[in-house]
Amino acid sequence: MSVALNQEPAIPPVVRHTDGAFVPDDDLPAQQPNGSALVAPASAPAAEKSAYTPLAPAPTQEDPGGSFRALDSIKTRPEDLLYAVDEMPPWPRLLFLGMQHAMLLSVNLILIVIVFRRAGAGDAATLSALSLGMIALAISTVLQSIRKGPIGSGYLAPPVFSAIYIGPTVLAAGAGGLPAVFGMTMFAGLVEIGLSRLLSKLRALFPPAISGFIVVIVGLQLGLIGTGDLLGVEHIHRPTFHYHLIIGGLTLATMCALSVWGRSIVRLICSLLGVVIGVLASIGAGLVPADSMRSFLDAPILAVPEPHYLAYDFQFSLIPAFLMAGTAAMLRTVGVITACQKINDLDWKRPELKSI
Repeated sequence: MSVALNQEPAIPPVVRHTDGAFVPDDDLPAQQPNGSALVAPASAPAAEKSAYTPLAPAPTQEDPGGSFRALDSIKTRPEDLLYAVDEMPPWPRLLFLGMQHAMLLSVNLILIVIVFRRAGAGDAATLSALSLGMIALAISTVLQSIRKGPIGSGYLAPPVFSAIYIGPTVLAAGAGGLPAVFGMTMFAGLVEIGLSRLLSKLRALFPPAISGFIVVIVGLQLGLIGTGDLLGVEHIHRPTFHYHLIIGGLTLATMCALSVWGRSIVRLICSLLGVVIGVLASIGAGLVPADSMRSFLDAPILAVPEPHYLAYDFQFSLIPAFLMAGTAAMLRTVGVITACQKINDLDWKRPELKSI
């Protein structure tokens, strides 16, 4: 898990990734849990202890090279990084951070609603799809955080329902309904899987300049979506538009203020607290329709989704659209994992394709 905060940790800046954890030089034990010993002895002079030659975990039959081989290197820890990739925050903080991630991920569930409405699906099917979507997010987040063989990157990089697919899926919904949406989305997924197998052979196509450009594109995409949601541009012709601007500004200001001046756990969950304050302000200003509130309050806390609407169709005319969407989504994933690598290493130079 990586959480970038403007706070200087009280540990040496050079750390070593050992058996899935960043360990300060002064705290390195003589023997690691996986049996690997340190190269430098405990009595080494201070000048020699600034870095160690990393050792990969003990090879296994399933992974002769060691699952952590790609990340087992000397890394310079950024001063504003509070928790490195494999460090475990205290349980109270971990709980609130998980809630924050879940709330932020749920924002993109609106894309499911847009596609299902365009396909003419009913409310029951839409609610069931939202439930399945949340389950899929949970499972895929766990798989992404695993680092074992070809599964996962080892980073907390939760997948989202990306706006990259909104155009092609809306086309599919109009051309063949939900079956076409599901069938072509699976095709795009296979495109992503196929391209991921070729990344190691195409490393020359990802120099630092291209990798940095991909990271910028990811930021621009998120920025455009966030700006549109913040300003509430879809409500510009409504009499309550000024309330949307005020509450959007209040939400953003709360997040920024708590991130800069907050302390302890308040600083960590600044996004969660900002969203909560924004929602409460929206309810108080009457921006949440009564029907929506009633549906929310009447919904069961636990329910098993009923995917009765699942069917699959393949539209050859939609291959180009979903081929480009799958390629764009793959590049976006490269950008996200690259950003995770950069966050955890101050001396990052180029993407590590093993974890990507």
